[in-house]
Amino acid sequence: MAKRSNSFVYEKLVSKIQKVQNQIIDINKILDDRWENRKKKTEEFQSRSFTFIDPFRNRTTIKFMDHESMTIVFKKYKKNYVPKYLHKYIKIGKLIDNQILPMTECELIKTVSEYDDGSSFETYGELIVWTYAYRHLSPKKTCSHCSYNGKHGKYSEENQ
Repeated sequence: MAKRSNSFVYEKLVSKIQKVQNQIIDINKILDDRWENRKKKTEEFQSRSFTFIDPFRNRTTIKFMDHESMTIVFKKYKKNYVPKYLHKYIKIGKLIDNQILPMTECELIKTVSEYDDGSSFETYGELIVWTYAYRHLSPKKTCSHCSYNGKHGKYSEENQ
């Protein structure tokens, strides 16, 4: 009788193990199906990669969906990659002829799809300084775009 009870326990154990194995197979199928569906959905939405170059010349490449506006893209970049205390000073532009030009309102309302994949954007600090001349009562506004020149360890300014 001892053999029969051990045999019965063994058969029950094998049966439970087979049920667990079948559940694992079913779960793997479900997960594989979900993965395939997610890949298909991601492929349906077109995206592009942009490179952001910070004032210290560090490069960050991020992928964005084609339907996103550039304003949202820059807000996301600032939120995720720029320290909060610098948010009000950091601006984004394009490097043209070795000069950083700020993005215009028209460029900011465009969507990601209107830019080439791999486009790069420069971030720079904008400082506004009001100066007063002793004899003149009207102040003069100076706006400087600052970016770091890593070769010499100094900041360069472009006055507007």
